[in-house]
Amino acid sequence: MGAIAQQNRVSKTRKRKRRSHHALKKPALIACPECGEMVRSHVVCPHCGYYNKKQVKEIKAKAGAADGDK
Repeated sequence: MGAIAQQNRVSKTRKRKRRSHHALKKPALIACPECGEMVRSHVVCPHCGYYNKKQVKEIKAKAGAADGDK
């Protein structure tokens, strides 16, 4: 068999209609009720470690913030 040949030309409009759903979408962000940082819904806050008003993850303080004199 030979190479596959294009049967009919697809117009720019038809091609763009088909690809209209390929755009990236922004993640849904909410403010964390504990620290106020913007986080994704249904995910543990990476800043304070809270999820559903309970601390589920222990967050260590950054070395630069805790030890400012070094």
